[in-house]
Amino acid sequence: MMEKTDHARKLYKRMRLWELPDQYVAEPIDGSSGSCLVVKRDGSMTLVDEIPDCTTVRVPKIQTIYGVVGILKLLAGSYLLAITERENVGLYLGHPIYKVLSLKVFPCDRSPKSSRDEKKKMESEFSSLLKVAERTPGLYFSYHVNITLSAQRLNDLGVEATKIPLWRQAEPRFVWNNYMLELLIDNKLEAYILPIIQGSTRMWRRGADDDGYVANFVESEQIIQVKGYTASFVQVRGSIPYVWEQIVDLSYKPKFEIMKPEKAAHISERHFLDLRKKYGNVIAIDLVNTRGDEGRLSEKFATSMEKILNDDVRYLHFDFHKICGHVHFERLSILYEQIEDFLIKNRYHLLNEKREKVETQIGVVRTNCIDCLDRTNVTQSMIGRKMLEFQLQRLGLFDADENISTHSNLNDSFKILWANHGDDISIQYSGTPALKGDFVRVGRRTTRGMLKDGYNALMRYYLNNFVDGTKQDSIDLVQGHYIVSLTRDMSPKRKGGIANIAPFPVVVGVILMGIFFALLSLVRGSFYETFLKCMSHRNSSDRVSSILYNPNNSSYTSTLQAYIRNKRFNTSTTPKPIIIVTPLHQTHVQSTIFCSKNLSINLRIRSGGHDFEGLSYVSYTRHFLLLDMSNLRTIDVNITEETAIVEVGATIGELYYRIWEKSKVHAFPAGVCSTVGIGGHISGGGYGVLMRKYGLTVDNIVDAMIVDVNGRVLDRKSMGEDLFWAIRGGGGASFGVILSYKLRLVGVPETVTVFRVSKSSEEKGIDIVNRWQYVADKIDRDLFIRLYIKPDNAKKTIEAEFTGFFLGDSDRLVSVMNKGFPELGIQKDDCKEMSWIESELFWSSTDKAPVEVLLDRSLFKSQYAKRKSDFLQIPIPKDGMESLLRKMMELRVVGLAFNPYGGRMSEIPDWETPFPHRAGNIFKIHYSVNWHEEGSELAAYYVNQTRVLYDFMTPFVSKDPRGAYLNYRDLDIGVSSVGNNSYSEGKVYGEKYFKGNFDRLVKVKTMVDPGIFFTDEQSIPPRFDSRYRRMFR
Repeated sequence: MMEKTDHARKLYKRMRLWELPDQYVAEPIDGSSGSCLVVKRDGSMTLVDEIPDCTTVRVPKIQTIYGVVGILKLLAGSYLLAITERENVGLYLGHPIYKVLSLKVFPCDRSPKSSRDEKKKMESEFSSLLKVAERTPGLYFSYHVNITLSAQRLNDLGVEATKIPLWRQAEPRFVWNNYMLELLIDNKLEAYILPIIQGSTRMWRRGADDDGYVANFVESEQIIQVKGYTASFVQVRGSIPYVWEQIVDLSYKPKFEIMKPEKAAHISERHFLDLRKKYGNVIAIDLVNTRGDEGRLSEKFATSMEKILNDDVRYLHFDFHKICGHVHFERLSILYEQIEDFLIKNRYHLLNEKREKVETQIGVVRTNCIDCLDRTNVTQSMIGRKMLEFQLQRLGLFDADENISTHSNLNDSFKILWANHGDDISIQYSGTPALKGDFVRVGRRTTRGMLKDGYNALMRYYLNNFVDGTKQDSIDLVQGHYIVSLTRDMSPKRKGGIANIAPFPVVVGVILMGIFFALLSLVRGSFYETFLKCMSHRNSSDRVSSILYNPNNSSYTSTLQAYIRNKRFNTSTTPKPIIIVTPLHQTHVQSTIFCSKNLSINLRIRSGGHDFEGLSYVSYTRHFLLLDMSNLRTIDVNITEETAIVEVGATIGELYYRIWEKSKVHAFPAGVCSTVGIGGHISGGGYGVLMRKYGLTVDNIVDAMIVDVNGRVLDRKSMGEDLFWAIRGGGGASFGVILSYKLRLVGVPETVTVFRVSKSSEEKGIDIVNRWQYVADKIDRDLFIRLYIKPDNAKKTIEAEFTGFFLGDSDRLVSVMNKGFPELGIQKDDCKEMSWIESELFWSSTDKAPVEVLLDRSLFKSQYAKRKSDFLQIPIPKDGMESLLRKMMELRVVGLAFNPYGGRMSEIPDWETPFPHRAGNIFKIHYSVNWHEEGSELAAYYVNQTRVLYDFMTPFVSKDPRGAYLNYRDLDIGVSSVGNNSYSEGKVYGEKYFKGNFDRLVKVKTMVDPGIFFTDEQSIPPRFDSRYRRMFR
C-alpha cells in the first residue's frame, strides 16, 4: 500500500531521473508540484515530496526522462523502463502526439533465490532481450488525449471522460505497455501511468488463439479536420482468424501449417463476434492467393466463414496477386466496386463545428493478406482515398465528380500520409519499410521502387530467420507472455536456426551465397523456359517447343509479322510479345491460358491480324504473350444441315471457298476482304453484301466453342445463353478464347449480278450521292449498293463510286434500279452476271484470278492505315453534303464508305445480339486512310486528317451516344488506361460500340472473368456494385 497518493489527473511530461545507490527517483520538472516517484532496488515503489539524501560519496547519475513506461518484474530482478527521447509528430484535438525516439531499461537488481551462476545466466539472457526492447520502433503516446480510441468512440464517451485517467479510458488491445503498467496501477500512481501504442512481429506470430484474438491486429483511423468539422474513418487489419503458423526454416517462403482445423469455425465465429460488438457490421476482405499454400489458408477461411455470414458479416475473397499482379494496383478499382455499397451504407464519423454528431460509422472493413502488410497497405490506402472523397463531397468541398487526384497538393499529402503509415506498421512488424510503397507514394509502380522492394524482401528474409525470433521473445517478455522459471532453458529453440550454431559472418555468408545462386537461377531460368516447362508439363505427349517462339528464335519475327496487317504496328518501337504461341489443337489453348495465368502474363489473341488498332497482337501496358490462332483453321461444311463449323484461324476467303466446293447455291453473310480472320470478324459483328438480305454474321451463328478463363472447353449449352450472346458481336477476346463457330448457311441463286459505276462532282455527282441517302436502305433487300467517295487530287474533284451486288440476274436488277434509283442510270451494259463465289473476287478487284486465290492468306500487302466509323439516322442535308465534299477536298487523303442498312437489318431487335445498330440507322460510314511511307510525323499527319473529318461530321451523325462499330476499332473514342478496365472508363467506349447492350456485356464479363484475365485497352470491364453482386451470393 502506498504511503501517499497523488490524485492529480494530469500526466507528468518531463522528469529528472535520479539514479541513487539503492533506488531510482523520478522528479517532475514540467512545472507540476507533484510528488516524486521512488523505485527501490527490490522493485517496490512509493511517493515522496523531496529527493532523498544520497548516502554515498559517489555523485548520482541524473538524466531527463519524458515518461515512465512501466516496471517489469522477472526472476533475475526488476527493471524500470523510461522514455529518454521523444519527438512531437503532430496534433490531435489540439494536443501534441509524441513518438518515442529512445527507450532505456534500468535494472533494479533484485537477486533471485538461486545460485550465483544461475542468476548470471538469466540476467545475461534477460539483458539481451531487454536491449532488443530498447530498440522497439513505432511507439506513440499523448499526455492529454486517448489515442487508443477512435474519434467516434472518444466522442461517444462524452466530456466526462476527460476527467478519467488516460489509462482507464484506453483500449487494452492497443496498449503496448499494458503489462508493465500493472504495478503502477496497483499502487494508484495515476500521474505516472502513460499508455503507449505499437504492434508486433512477423512470422513468429500468425493466426488466432482459441479465444479468437488474432495476431497483427491494427486499427487504422484516417482523420480530417476542416472548417471546424471533424471527419474520420476506421479500418482494421488482422491475421486470418483461426490457429495456423508458419515455421521459420531458412526457406524464402516457409510453409503454412493449419493447427486445430476442427476449431477453425468456432475461433472465427468468436473473432467476428468481437468485431461486431466493437465496430458493428463487418466486411472481411481476404487478399491472399487462390493457389498454393496461401490457397489452402484462404479456402479454410472461406469455409470457416460459412456459418457466420449474414446481413451483418460479409466475406469477400480478392486474389490480389492474380488480379493486380506486381504492378497493376490500379485494378483495385475492381475490389472497390464490390464493396462500394458496404462503404456507402456503413458511413463514417462526422462532427460539425458545434461538435455535434452528423454521421456515424456503423461498420468496418477488415482486410488481411498473409502478413497483413503490403497488399493490405495498398488496399487500405485505396479505401481511405475513396472515403476521404466521400467526406469532402459531404462537406461541400468537392463536387460529385471531383476527386483527390485533381488537387496535386492534397493528392501528394494523402499519398505520403498512407505511405508513411504503411512504412511504420511494416517496420514495427517486419523490420523494413512496406513493399509496394512506391504505388502508395506516387500512384504507380517505379523501377526504383521495385529494386527497393527487392532489397527489403532480402532484408526481411534475413531478419525473419536470424533476428525476429529474439525480437518476438523480447516483445513477449515486456508484455508478460514469456514463460520465466529457474528450470527453463533460456536459449531460444527455433527450427532451422542457423544463428544459434553459427556466428554472424557465417550467417551473412549463407545469405550472400543464397542471393548469388538465386540470381544465377534467374539468369539461367528465363521466362521462356518457365513457360515452356509449364506447357510441356500439361502437354506431355507433344513437343510444345515447336509451337513456341521467343525473340531469340530465328522464326520469331516472321511468325509475328505474318499477320500484322497494319504497318503502323510493325515498327521498331512497337511493343513485342515475349512469347508467341501457335496452337495446333485446343489443348494447347487450354495450357496457354493456364500457364499465362500462373505467370501473371497478359494474353493477346490473334486470328487474322486485321484489328485496326493492333490490339490483337500489341499491348501498351505490360509484357504480353501472343496466342496466334492461325493454325486452327479447319472448316467442316455440312450442306445437308446447311451448316458449317469453322475454326477461328480460318479466313473469310477459305470459308467461302470450302462452302463453294460443296455447293454453288449456299453462302454465308460475311465480309468481302478474303484475308480477314474469322475469329475477330464474327465476334465483332462482321457484315458483308448479304446483310440487307440475311443480317450480320452474328445473326447466323447457331453454336460456338470457347475456352474460358478456367481452361474449360464450352459449347453453347455448357457456356449458357448469356455468354453465347456476348461472343456474337461483343468481342470474343473479352470473355475467353473462341475456338470455332457453327454457322447457318444461307441460300444464294446460281447467278448474281454486280456493277461498279463512278460519278464525279462535275457530273451531277452531288445530286446522285444525295439521292443515294434516301433510297439505299429502302430499295429491294436483294440489292446492296455501297457508296465510296474520295478526293481525286489530280482532277481536283470528288469521285463517287457506286458498287452494287444483286441476288438475281441483270434484267431484274435493271428493273429494280429503274424503279428505286433511276438517278444512277444503271443499264444492262453496266452489269456483270456471275456466280456468288466470283462476286467475292469482284469486290476485292481480283476477278481475273482463279477462285483459288481466296485461299491465299497473304493476298494483300500490309499498309499503314487508320479507320473510324459513324452511323447516320437521317440523311445529310444537301448543303451539308456539299460542305462535306469540300472538306474532303481540303483534307485530300480521307475516303468515306457508306454502307446501307434497311431490309433484314431493320427487322432484328437491337438487343438480339450485342451489335445494337439496327432499325433507325440508314447507313454506316467507314472512314479510311491508307499510306505507304514510313515515319512517325507522316503517320501523325494521316491519322489527324481522319480525326479532323470525324469532328467535322459531328452535326450529321448519331448522338447520345455517337455510335461506333467494334470491327473498325478506334482508340480515339476511349480506352482503359494502364489496363485498368474500370467500369467508368469502359463505359465511355462501350456505349458507343454497344449502346444499351453494354451493361449486359458487363454483367456477362463479371460472371465469367471477374479477375479480368482477358483484357485489352478496349475490353469489356466487370462491375461489382449492388446491381450485380447478387450473382455471387
